[in-house]
Amino acid sequence: MSDLIDSRDISRQYFLQGLRKSLLIITWMLIGAGSLLAQGTGTLTGVITDPQTEETMIGAHVIVVGTSFNTISDPDGKFLLTNLPAGNHTLKISYIGYEDKEVEITVTAGETVKLNLELVYSGFEMDEVVVTALARGQLKAINNQLNAQDIRNVVSAERIQELPDANVAETLGRLPGVSIKRVGG
Repeated sequence: MSDLIDSRDISRQYFLQGLRKSLLIITWMLIGAGSLLAQGTGTLTGVITDPQTEETMIGAHVIVVGTSFNTISDPDGKFLLTNLPAGNHTLKISYIGYEDKEVEITVTAGETVKLNLELVYSGFEMDEVVVTALARGQLKAINNQLNAQDIRNVVSAERIQELPDANVAETLGRLPGVSIKRVGG
């Protein structure tokens, strides 16, 4: 019986030694794979400014074209992109009211590329603004509402026809203080 117990203990010790060696090998493999991945990547950092005012640009969008790498500049106009694959890339910087800028960069494995970028103000043009007055029917309805003692809210027939509602209940539901309870469809 004592021989049986001793052989179990010995087997357990060999098993634990083998498990420790396996875990050690797996750990070294993972560390080695991580360092291999890190060797094929670099870092990109920089500052984006307006050349006329010399102010930094908060919230400028920085994109590495053709990849999912992108970021936004911080309150100091600085940006940081890490783990960029080594090689040549096109960097696109955009900011509302400024011309987009594209810059060719070369990322070297294990290195940091530093850029100081300036965006040129271009302004932006909006579509025309159209101002319209109330239609006669709506104006008449508002006058009726103001002059009547027992009318709280009026919607003209013309206005109802303009609404995309499928029925009168939905139209009435648009009025302030009116809620609709639907039962059975």
